[in-house]
Formats: sequence, structure tokens, C-alpha cells
Amino acid sequence: SGIVWTRLNVPKVASQDESNLSFDQQAHLFLHTVKHRGPYGRSVWLSTSDDFSKWTDPELIFHADDRDQEIGRKRIAARLADPNLQPLFAQDPSLHNVEVYNMGIFRYESFYIGIPALFYNTGPIPKASTDGFFALQLACSRDLKDWKRLGDRKAFMGPSRLDSGAYDRGTMLCPSNAIVRHDELWFYYTG
Repeated sequence: SGIVWTRLNVPKVASQDESNLSFDQQAHLFLHTVKHRGPYGRSVWLSTSDDFSKWTDPELIFHADDRDQEIGRKRIAARLADPNLQPLFAQDPSLHNVEVYNMGIFRYESFYIGIPALFYNTGPIPKASTDGFFALQLACSRDLKDWKRLGDRKAFMGPSRLDSGAYDRGTMLCPSNAIVRHDELWFYYTG
């Protein structure tokens, strides 16, 4: 019912500060993505369970690569030059980096859809770790291990313009799942 909750006495699945949880009804499998370090910093690791009690050790399944870094430098420059987007506080080209902050994954028909939240780091700021911005991309997989980027790594969802009055002008975090409505997928996300 979602009203009464019981705390399970099971070991935690370790993560930095981000995670997503979904349930694959077809495989009867809980999918828990967590954030740990990878080749370019923050990366996505997956732990699964068929009973919500025993979980597999997290495995690295998705991370930024050399191409993300190359594209990221161009996207950071374009973002900094656009007065219609939320200004950034820090700008240190020697620290520009692209990381995968988190990723929700869910089964849709015969494959999995992933929504990686890429973080474009622009430099350090006081009382926080880094400044930057997010863009959500799309990826798919048949086995939860090999992921194919979709849309030529362009943003599936990106920040809103300053004059929009929207809440998602800076941080954007992906959903753990989409709502299936007839022949559409609806994505509710955090901003």
C-alpha cells in the first residue's frame, strides 16, 4: 500500500550520494544503480537482486569516455557563451571534465533504457565541490552491461532558459523509470 514501511535488516549497497532503483517485472529483478568512481570520475555501477534482500556486488556499467570529454569542451564553451542560460560561478578550463552523475534504468519491452545524467564540470566553488551543469542523454542495452548511446550523445533533456520561469535551469537528475501511457513514455525528472 506504500503507507506502512518495514526496515529490512540487510547490508546496504554502498554508493557515494546518488542512486536509482527500478523493478524489471519481466525478469523479476530489482535494478539499483549507484555512483562510484570510474575512468573520468563519477560513474554508474549496477547491483541487482531478485528478492530485495541479497544484492550482487556493484559492477561498473556506464561511464564518460574520451569522446564525452571532446564533446564536453565544446558544450561547456557554448553554455558559457549563452546569456539565455543560468550563469555559472566557476570557470577554470584546466578542470573542465564530463562525468556521469547518475543513471536511471528500466526495462521497456525487450530492452533496457538508460537515462544518464552527464555533469559538465566547469571548476571549483566555495562550500561545494564543483560548479557546472547537467544534461540528460539516452542509452539502451539488451543485457545491462553493453550500452549504446542514442541521439549522437545530444541532450535528451537539457536546462531551461532563464526567461522560462522553470525550475530546471541548473541541476537535472533523471527518473528511475518512465510512465508508460498508451504508446508514449512520460519522463518525470528532478530539477
